[in-house]
Amino acid sequence: MNLYGLSETTGSTTISYMEDFSLAHAGQQMSGSHVRIADQDEKGVGEITIYGRHVMMGYLKNETATRECIDELGYFKSGD
Repeated sequence: MNLYGLSETTGSTTISYMEDFSLAHAGQQMSGSHVRIADQDEKGVGEITIYGRHVMMGYLKNETATRECIDELGYFKSGD
């Protein structure tokens, strides 16, 4: 298996199994995860953003940092 996630998403967001493994992909969304690619260019390349109950609510006592990494729809901006 291959998993993709960050500490801000309390672990894995996507999963790929041996039968569909690819180095070019992060796998399928896990149940409860909503993944989208924001600000895509003409090739479809953009930033991975993640929404779900597993995503942190924000940085404790740091509203500025929270606003920088969570968009207006509640999607976490991964930086990837």
